[in-house]
This record gives sequence, structure tokens and C-alpha cells, in this order.
Amino acid sequence: VSANSELAVVLIDTGLANLYLLTRVLAKEMAKVSVNIPKKRSGSSGYDKALNKFYDQVYVAIKQHVDFDKVKCIVIAGPGFVRDDFIKYAREEATKKADSQMLNATKNKFVSCHCSTAYKQGLNELMQDETVKSQVADTKAMSNVAALDRFYTMLKNDPERSVYGPGPVTKAAEMGAIDELLITDGLFRSSSVGVRKRYVALVEEVQATSNVFIFRTQHVSGEQLQNLAGIAATLKFPCPDLDDEYALTEQEALGSSDDEGRDGTAESSELDDNFLAGI
Repeated sequence: VSANSELAVVLIDTGLANLYLLTRVLAKEMAKVSVNIPKKRSGSSGYDKALNKFYDQVYVAIKQHVDFDKVKCIVIAGPGFVRDDFIKYAREEATKKADSQMLNATKNKFVSCHCSTAYKQGLNELMQDETVKSQVADTKAMSNVAALDRFYTMLKNDPERSVYGPGPVTKAAEMGAIDELLITDGLFRSSSVGVRKRYVALVEEVQATSNVFIFRTQHVSGEQLQNLAGIAATLKFPCPDLDDEYALTEQEALGSSDDEGRDGTAESSELDDNFLAGI
């Protein structure tokens, strides 16, 4: 599950936290943290000690189960003030420990959202909240912009470890060379059902071992990627001459043909909706 997850959700309330990793087809509970928190009393340190113990266990659970390289957004949700207090704790703890990975996540990937419960039904509540959807989309877009910047830097400094266009990228995937794949959602709406299926297969193949970033063509970064034929990749090792040898058309690269299906079929619509639902 963790290899294909782009979204993590921590449902948190006083003394209780549930951590989930979400893919486009399922939500998997990865950890549950439960700590008895005594009532806050004047002159007693028991409350603060228990709360810090609780926050520390949630911190550790996130470190253990969330792949920060693949997960683009970490939603911290719950009733009351606990979610924001935990984010503050995580940021301070990461600074104290010089934990750059967690510190970067608290600044760029954590999203604080209200939710009425820390139990699993809170997931449905979150996923139906338009504000949450918007915040998650914005956070993912930031990750995509950073990935595109890395591609352009690689293209400039080490061009043999960067490719773009359907032919070169497909060949690089066959060689197991892709480190990060960048692709626009528009390619999943090709006029050929066969082409769409092959792009889905390409993404799922690469996603098993590498990072995949799916760009919305309506976003500025998606428009930039569209200028590179909608698909590009940075590579794990140099692959010279891929651009020259495999500069094929979309149909040639993906082996499509006109008789594989056109828009308007129920199958093509279902393919688009199911695959893009997780973006």
C-alpha cells in the first residue's frame, strides 16, 4: 500500500490517533496510538507528560509508516485544538532532532483540517469536504512544481539522465531507468482507449519502484509539461541517445491502433474516472 500512496491521514483527538494511507482504491489503517491522558489539574505535570508521550508516539508512527518521498500530502485532522498542537510539537521536535525530513513535511506537506472524530468514519467526512479537497490538491500541486524543477535542472546539468516524449520515456521504463515520472492527466484522455490503457499500465509499472507525479493540464505546471509532449522523466542512470533513437509518436510508442476503441464507449469513460479519481 505504502508504495502507491500519495495521501496520508492522521485522525487525532486527545489520547487517540489513527494513521491511514490512502490509494485511489482503498484506505489502509497503518497504526493506532492510544494513550491515557489524565485530566489537567493545576500544579500537576501528569497531563503534560502524558500528552507529550502521546504526541511522540504519533510522531514515531508517521516516521515508521509514511514514505515522505512518495506521499505528497499528510492530513492532520480532528476536533478541537489537538491537531494544531501536534503539528507544532512535530515541528519543534524535528527542529530539536535535526530531522530534516519531518521538518520539511511539517512545513510543506502537513494540512490541518477539522474533523468531528478520530475514528475511521472521519475519513468519509474529510473526503466529502470541498475545503479539504482543495487543500490536498494545492499541496500535491506544490510537489509537482518541485518535481518539474528537478527535471529541468537535470535536463540542464545532466541531459543523459533526463528524457521526454512518449517514445524515450516508454523505452526508459522498459530499461528500469526511471527515477521520477512526470505525466499530464490529459494523456489518459487520448482518443484511443488502447493508448489510455497503456499509459495507465506505464504509470502502474513505474509506480512500483519509482516516484510518479500526475499533473493537471489546467495547472500552470501541467501546461509547462504539456510543452514536453505531456510526459517526461528523470533517470536513475545515464541513457544517452534515447531522445534520438526513440523519438516516436504517441501511437508508435504505445502500440495503439485505431481499432482499439475511441471515445464514447462505457469502457473508456470508466477507465478515465477510476484512474484519475486518485489524482
